[in-house]
Amino acid sequence: MRREPHVRFCERAVVRFRRATHLVIGCQQERDGKRLLAELRDRLSQFGLSVHEGKTRLIEFGRFAAERRAAAGQRRPETFDFLGFTHYCSKTRNGKFVVKRKTQAKRLLRKLKTIREDMLDRMHAPVRE
Repeated sequence: MRREPHVRFCERAVVRFRRATHLVIGCQQERDGKRLLAELRDRLSQFGLSVHEGKTRLIEFGRFAAERRAAAGQRRPETFDFLGFTHYCSKTRNGKFVVKRKTQAKRLLRKLKTIREDMLDRMHAPVRE
């Protein structure tokens, strides 16, 4: 990938990086995820930083997520958007778990709209141009 995720924390007196972006944390147990999120909020608050509540969530995701949700009478596992892709749970032809990725719908529609507008602008231009 072109844009790699980066997280930088500076524990000196001067904090140079005000935001940590593009962070996905996976935990095996739900209780571990909740504890980690609480501790992360506490740790960040010590440096005057915070977790964006609108973008932060705990989701059930992984090898057994589909089975657990089906047993509970829920639909398929949730998806999440990260670095321009939508990540979702799936299986290979052999039935093994795999995380699949597809282009984020918003980005795809935005690009198609831009291409459509460019083509309309060029429609009557001479071929040599």
